Amino acid sequence: QRATRELTVLSSAHGRARREQREISKFDLQSAIKYGVKKRGRSCPKTKAPRWMYVYGNCVYITDEASTREVTSYKEAVRIQPAEITPTMMARHEQDIQSLNGDPQLCASHSIIVIDQSASMKVSDVVGFRNRSQAAYGVLALEYIAEQLHGRPEDNGTLDVVSIIEMNDTGSAIFEREPLDWIFFNKVLDRQRKAAPKSHGNYNEALKSVKQLIDREPNSGMDADDMACVAVTFVSDGKPSDKRADDSILRMDILQGIVAAVTSNISVHAIGIGAYGTNFAALVKMASVVSELGADGTFTFSELSFAKMSAAFSSASSKMTNTRTEKLSVNRDAKQREQKVVTMRRKSVPNSERNFTQHFFGVSRWWYFPVKKSYPWKEVEFKNRGACGFDIEKDPFGVGAERLAYMFHEVDQRGRRVGKSMVAKESKYLDGEERKIRFHEAFCRTQKRASEFADQFNHVVLKTPGLWPSDRDMKTPAVYFLECSVYEYWATNGQRCGLLVEDLLQGKFTKFNSNNGFYHNAEGGRKICLQVGEVYPTDFVQAFSHWVYYSTDQRLLLCDLQGVLNEEGRYLKFELTDPCICSKPEHGSERYGRSDMRMVGFRTFRKSHKCNRVCVGLGLPSFGSRTTGP
Repeated sequence: QRATRELTVLSSAHGRARREQREISKFDLQSAIKYGVKKRGRSCPKTKAPRWMYVYGNCVYITDEASTREVTSYKEAVRIQPAEITPTMMARHEQDIQSLNGDPQLCASHSIIVIDQSASMKVSDVVGFRNRSQAAYGVLALEYIAEQLHGRPEDNGTLDVVSIIEMNDTGSAIFEREPLDWIFFNKVLDRQRKAAPKSHGNYNEALKSVKQLIDREPNSGMDADDMACVAVTFVSDGKPSDKRADDSILRMDILQGIVAAVTSNISVHAIGIGAYGTNFAALVKMASVVSELGADGTFTFSELSFAKMSAAFSSASSKMTNTRTEKLSVNRDAKQREQKVVTMRRKSVPNSERNFTQHFFGVSRWWYFPVKKSYPWKEVEFKNRGACGFDIEKDPFGVGAERLAYMFHEVDQRGRRVGKSMVAKESKYLDGEERKIRFHEAFCRTQKRASEFADQFNHVVLKTPGLWPSDRDMKTPAVYFLECSVYEYWATNGQRCGLLVEDLLQGKFTKFNSNNGFYHNAEGGRKICLQVGEVYPTDFVQAFSHWVYYSTDQRLLLCDLQGVLNEEGRYLKFELTDPCICSKPEHGSERYGRSDMRMVGFRTFRKSHKCNRVCVGLGLPSFGSRTTGP
């Protein structure tokens, strides 16, 4: 048996050039002939002469028919298996595209990946990949896209998008605002095979394309908290081709424009691929400038190592995940307000042992009327005849995100209670009276607007044949909000004070959804048979939030719905209180109190909302991560 080095391989000029470029030695080719798998290769496209293909390890060697003359050689890339796409995945992908087209502000994050596609990216020197370009795309697919997808549940409703810019003489957006999902993962693998590096690598053209993408972000009227977070990952294997002094100045100007466009919501991660000694000064400078401008700028030299490239992309992926999580958090109030020190009254305390304080001096009752622009308050009579004051429990029995709740009664001039028990609410923070007035006004304004929406929704439901009960003696559940008013009085210290008051709800109090992603699971409860099929009563409440979003042209979202399902009468009805309205941050738009989380509320609600048969019966476009039915 002949030694490996004794095997004759006549090299062509083309073959030698390819081997040098791809770091394949002549000994590798000789080993391929001796130990590799031999099979028919594709014939010469010009002469149609037959060829042989030898595969040994990841080295592929093409020879003439006699297996003595080298034609070409290359390293076979690591085979990354595409994801298996299910009908559910495809339906969710199409729904995400529909949501992005209909309301692009729902997007929580935008990853912009710049991949160098200059001629040097054809060099085959990254172990496991045919060339640097395929290595960049392969690691992007595995360590950036798949990494984020594996870290969240399949039914996650967050809208994240990815754009990919290929850099050579120009900066071409190959993918623009694609949903981050397994369908996109497969598109990146397809692009890995098709990408064709060529010509130069002009940094400025690529950065201009990044700036154009960012300028198209739907950020009009938004503050930093409402904008989508942007992460730019810039991958290159060397210095820029546009390397004149004025090119460098222009590059810094473009970077300043990019950072200024999205304020503190951007991070830039530069990744250098190459051997030791490669000039990455331009990438280092870019990361440094971004940091100086107050954003997150980093540079990583990954050498020619698949492992180090993976670590660099994985780090960028982790930062994006952490930033996205922080952006979707509703606990982002920079100013920590001092809370009142109170003792909560236990439910077990009997009525006879509960302590109340009575107030008679200067007591008046007010309704909120937003039609009155100058002073939207109107004084009205007490709720019960003969009442002229009130008593309020000293210790609260309930506490929410913003409010404390106390038992409250109207009383007559003798101090005797008249009418039913009510609930008084006030801020749980130590606020001045001016801030308390704003607190009461925001509550009343929100609840009154919610009541108007509920009346409209109830009317639409009654007029929708698909939502008619199969039993003619039944009615669909109606949605109502409690009427609220403000009681003013003079405190013993001579200060004018106010309390927010509404009826006490009787029954099991339930939170149905919220502005932070909570969603009530009704499975296992009673059902109602409608023309569209069986539904849970609470499906009407969830569909109500969905309906408000689309009936206001996606400008408002009514959520944080909570209260009781009243089943005492002939027909079911929801009695709700203390809702939240999230509003789009349009120019001049007024916030609906501190619970108005703006775009965070919209995005977190979309994560949790489950479209149901009531949504379908109302003809609402899909909104949320899942479609369910009993």
